[in-house]
Amino acid sequence: MASWRKYCPDWEICRWDEDNSPMDIPWIRDAYKMHQYAFVADYVRLYALYKRGGIYLDTDMLLIHSLDVFLNEQKFIGREDKNYASFGIIAMPPRDEFCKLCLEYYDNSVFDAKHRITINAIITPILERFGFERADVTQTLTNGLTVFCSSYFYPVHYRDNFNVVDLFNPPYGGFVKPNVPTYAIHLWNKSWAHEMELFSKKRYKEGFVKVWWRIRQNPKQPIKYYKKVIKYFVKFLLGK
Repeated sequence: MASWRKYCPDWEICRWDEDNSPMDIPWIRDAYKMHQYAFVADYVRLYALYKRGGIYLDTDMLLIHSLDVFLNEQKFIGREDKNYASFGIIAMPPRDEFCKLCLEYYDNSVFDAKHRITINAIITPILERFGFERADVTQTLTNGLTVFCSSYFYPVHYRDNFNVVDLFNPPYGGFVKPNVPTYAIHLWNKSWAHEMELFSKKRYKEGFVKVWWRIRQNPKQPIKYYKKVIKYFVKFLLGK
C-alpha cells in the first residue's frame, strides 16, 4: 500500500473489513468460517464497488505509476492473459449493472471449500455476455467497460518464475518493457492457494514465494509452520 500513497497521494483510501462488510451474506459467512479469506474478498470487492464506486485494488497490487490517467475511465479492469480478465484492480461507478450481475452469481451460489473457483473463472464468462474476446488486447465492451491488455496491470503472470523482491524496483525483474504501458504489477500473493498446498503438489518455487510474503507481513508464525517449511525445503533440495 505504500506505493498507492506514493503515486496517488491525494486519493482517499478506504479499507473494507469485518466492520463494514456484509458478513451475514451466505457466501461471505461460509468462506469466512472456513478461513478462506480470499474468497470473502471476492464478494466484498464487488459489494464495495456496487455501493460506493471507485477503484478497487488488491493489497498486493504494486503501483509503479500514478493512476490519475485513468480518472476519465468510468469503469475498467485488466487482463491477466489472453483467456481471462483479472480482478486485482477494478474501477466501477456505484450501482453498475455488471457488478450487480456478478453479485447475483455469488448470491445464488454455495461456497464449496473443496471445489474452489477463483473470481476470474466466475466473472470472465459474465464478461463474454458483453463481447469479451479471448485475446490479449485492449477492448471496450458493449456495456462500456474497458478491458486493458495484460501489460497495464499484470505484466507478471502468476505462473511466471519470478522473485518478488525484484519486482519492487526498476527494471522490475525484466517484466516491465520499454515503451509498453505498465502502471501496476500484481505480486500474486495467492492467498487462495496455501503454500502447503503448493508444496504438496511440488510447486516449490510458488510455495516459497508465498512463504516469503507471509513472513514479510508477520514473522511471528507458529513453530509448526517453520518446521513444515523446513521439511519441504529439504525435499526441494533433494529433488523429491
